[in-house]
Amino acid sequence: MALILVWSIMTNMVAIFAIVILYVRQNRLIEAEKNMRSYTEDLENMITAFLLEIKEENERLETVLLENDGRDDEEACQREERIQGEEKSKPDISVKPDVLMEARENYMLFQVLKAKRLGRSIEEIAKEMGKGKTEIELLIKMNE
Repeated sequence: MALILVWSIMTNMVAIFAIVILYVRQNRLIEAEKNMRSYTEDLENMITAFLLEIKEENERLETVLLENDGRDDEEACQREERIQGEEKSKPDISVKPDVLMEARENYMLFQVLKAKRLGRSIEEIAKEMGKGKTEIELLIKMNE
């Protein structure tokens, strides 16, 4: 009889403990959901404000363009010439696509050769680089 009583008390305690754990998890989930709703509302408000600013700016631009549309404004021409002069005086720091592609290929070659020197297999290198085994083999053979 005492054994049954002890067993009953233990199972009741385990059940109560499980209920408490479930209650705590449910409250965490509810709080996380509230936070997510709050973040979503904040994000929507920011996007709405940004869109309103863009709309106002577009309306101002449209009015300026409509005002200057029919007449030849010398000041606008001078401003445009000044802007073009400033653009010409700036150094050209743009990178040509073929130069960029060559740099990427050289970097990939460097990585492949370095991995080969470290003793990695061609399969491992191909997997790491996201390339085919034959491509890696050709790179290594051509640059040994």
